[in-house]
Amino acid sequence: MRCGVWKKLVLIGLVVLLIGDTCVFATAAKKRKTLRVAYYPMSGFFEEGENGKVEGYGPTLLAEVSENTDLDFTYVRADSYEDRKRLITEKKADVTFPVTSSDSYSNSDFYVGFVSFMETYHALITKKTRSDLLYEDVKAVKKLTIGITRALYDAPGARKYLEDVGVEFANLHIYDTQQACLRGLDEEETDAVFIDVKAVTDQYKLLARCGYTGNYFAGPRDEDYVRWLDDAVGEIQTEDPGYLVELYSQYFARFDQIPITKDEAALLKKTRKLTFGVSSTQGYYSRKADSGAMEGIYPAVAKEICQRLGIACELKTVSSLQFEDWMKPAGHNAAAVWVNSDLQKTDIWMDCVMETKEAAKQNVYLAKYPFYHDYYLITRKGEEVDTHGDRCALIRGYAASEDLKRILKNNNVSWCMDFEECMKHVRQNEADFSVVDTLAAEYYLPYYKNANLGTVLVNYQTQSHIAAKNELLASIIHKTLIEMEEDGSIQDIFGGEMLKAPKQNGFIGNFYNDPEQSINYLLISMGFLCIIAVLLVVVYRVRKKNEFLEKVSVAKTDFMSRMSHDIRTPMNAVLGMTHLAKAEPDVSPKVDEYLGKIEGAGEYLLGLINDILDMTKLSSGAVVFKDECVDICEVVESLHEMFDAQFREKGVHFECDVSGVEDSVVIIDRMRMKQVFSNLISNAIKFSPEGTTVRWSCSTQRLNGNQIRVVNVISDEGCGMSEAFMKKMFDPFEQEENAMVPSENGTGLGLSIVKNLVEQMRGTIDVKSKLGEGTTFTVTFVRERGEVIKKAQEKGQVVEKQIEEHGKVLVVEDQSLNQEIVKGMLEKRGFEVFLASNGWEALEFMKSEQGDAISLILMDIRMPIMDGIEASRQIRMLPGDYAKNVPIIALTADSFDEEKESTEYAGINGHLSKPIRPKELFDMIEKMTRRS
Repeated sequence: MRCGVWKKLVLIGLVVLLIGDTCVFATAAKKRKTLRVAYYPMSGFFEEGENGKVEGYGPTLLAEVSENTDLDFTYVRADSYEDRKRLITEKKADVTFPVTSSDSYSNSDFYVGFVSFMETYHALITKKTRSDLLYEDVKAVKKLTIGITRALYDAPGARKYLEDVGVEFANLHIYDTQQACLRGLDEEETDAVFIDVKAVTDQYKLLARCGYTGNYFAGPRDEDYVRWLDDAVGEIQTEDPGYLVELYSQYFARFDQIPITKDEAALLKKTRKLTFGVSSTQGYYSRKADSGAMEGIYPAVAKEICQRLGIACELKTVSSLQFEDWMKPAGHNAAAVWVNSDLQKTDIWMDCVMETKEAAKQNVYLAKYPFYHDYYLITRKGEEVDTHGDRCALIRGYAASEDLKRILKNNNVSWCMDFEECMKHVRQNEADFSVVDTLAAEYYLPYYKNANLGTVLVNYQTQSHIAAKNELLASIIHKTLIEMEEDGSIQDIFGGEMLKAPKQNGFIGNFYNDPEQSINYLLISMGFLCIIAVLLVVVYRVRKKNEFLEKVSVAKTDFMSRMSHDIRTPMNAVLGMTHLAKAEPDVSPKVDEYLGKIEGAGEYLLGLINDILDMTKLSSGAVVFKDECVDICEVVESLHEMFDAQFREKGVHFECDVSGVEDSVVIIDRMRMKQVFSNLISNAIKFSPEGTTVRWSCSTQRLNGNQIRVVNVISDEGCGMSEAFMKKMFDPFEQEENAMVPSENGTGLGLSIVKNLVEQMRGTIDVKSKLGEGTTFTVTFVRERGEVIKKAQEKGQVVEKQIEEHGKVLVVEDQSLNQEIVKGMLEKRGFEVFLASNGWEALEFMKSEQGDAISLILMDIRMPIMDGIEASRQIRMLPGDYAKNVPIIALTADSFDEEKESTEYAGINGHLSKPIRPKELFDMIEKMTRRS
């Protein structure tokens, strides 16, 4: 038992000891060396942030070194650029950088590394405000007072640099430090300073540069600090060759651009436009768009150059044949570019494949910036070719073609106009292969017609340059291209949108480019076609159904019109004969009572018929509204007169108030307006008990422009309506079923007709009611004022023949009973009556000698042989003024608006609906007499 415990204790001790050793080892492994770096603030290299942190090229480089080694760094600020030496000598710092050959660190106390982490140069700079000084203006430099540090002046080769840029040594001003130099420039002790470019900030500009030099680490000779740093930077360069270049561009790119010289600035000042010659058949490089404009890489580069220079850009299309002589091997007659009549106005050619020296001999100058070209060997898929003997398609006038012909040792060449034609020759078996620029080939290969072509990248590369007539212009173009490369514009142009596959016309081309998308489009198109087909079928069926419904509607309207005629005709007999019977002098009181009841029942039946017909017309949209100038006060007065007898008979007071009417004439349908208020007043009479009052208040309000708001309020003190009934009061055939409501006969259509009429006349109707207390209706219309139209109507009135008292009247009626009724009414008033049974008889009568004596014609509409409308039209066409002016009043049992409208076109002056009431008949005759 004890032995087991001791074994466990020993085991635990060994584990603890092992863990402790591991921790000690890990701590030892994590121990890092910290180097103190002496620095002095330099724009871009060492910059002190607001929080005291040192930033810039130097700290970023050391941070990268720290990640790859066990070195850490702290920073010790020197009092000056030269004071860094003192900090190292006094062992207050371990290393410093950057150090150049002019910094005098090469002595027994210091060790300068051998790995350069940055290439810089010495620059002659001045303040940006010196607009009189430009880059490489040697004459101006000779006159300047120039500041320089003692260390730089004593550096090997420094005097040679000064001589190269035109500095007069007598004008030099020697300073101890770089900061003193810059301070002297700022305080205008000197015109310029000669200094390391790393010290240059944005407030200065470059006049000249020379003396490219490396930048190194420096430290105590007896320590290995600098060697450690050299090894670390060397490893970084090996693993990522572009790291230091990218780091430099991040902090110093603004000092690497070459400024414009004085002569170049003068040339730009007088240049208004640059004309670039480009080919229209170079694929992604340059091509003509469907709009006719040039597009592609070269046009984009040309436009960007001109935009940066502030000069207008013109693109001139030039074919390869125009460069044939220029591209010949013998002498490369480049001058042909400018001599050719079509190219004399071309300032710049975008794609020149020549050596700089050879171009200069021909008076052509190249921008040094190169464009690199790779090439594909284009063949038919699955075929092997012999590049030395098989047929080869090359571009005539293209410098690389002659070079390729020489390399391939192939004389079996077919010359083409452009890359596209070269590929066409291979595709159509007119050539076995071609060598085509990769960017041109990649533009044309996606075309479905080139589907049988294959590519192989060949080990051949060329450089092209932008060529110019003028050496200064070529230099300006080169500097602009360098600037574009540094800010990424060149890279953007050679990628992205510029390298999009071309759009191919036609379904086959689109299908080949993107089969999946094309299939989707095809399916979508088929879906749309199916939808369209279904819609056409639906539209056809709906149209057929509408035609059927229209026929049904026409049949319904015709049926209702005939029903109206057939019902009103006997009603005319009933009411007419009743009126004639009551007018007889020997009628007993009992018979007169019976006749009154017959007349009342007939009037109720007639109202019932009218309501049903009106509701039918409103629901089918058959009501035609005829707007005219209407005097509101006149309407109120006429309805007051119409209902006055009924109010007195029932013992109900009727009050009308038009004091609020300012503009009394509005444009509205008179008949429908009266119908609305007649129904509301009839309801008020029906449901108001004896001794109560019905009030009608009318007012107007002028709105913007010519608009008038007309408000009519009709209130009664009758039985009122329940809330339940008010929710359905405007529905057809609805009636209140309540003990408080008097039992009155009716169809329940009155309020429904009112609401439909008001809404179709663009008005509103509101109601307030309480059971047992009464009801208030408010009808509102917004209409136009009617003075102008009223005048026009008055002007257009026709002067008709005067109806003489006890004159002669022609009654045209096919029903003998109706003839008897109308004749009886007229003869009782002293008129002489002539009868005609149809329109043809009436026309013949009017043609006779008796026709000239007729003062009035009462014309039925529906008659055999010739109807009343045609008869009226024929009468108006008879010779003589009597036929044109005699008043014609239509008598019809049809209450539909269409028939009333057709009577007006036939020359009929008035309209009376059957059954004919004596008062309405004689009021119409009196109206005709007044209008004469």
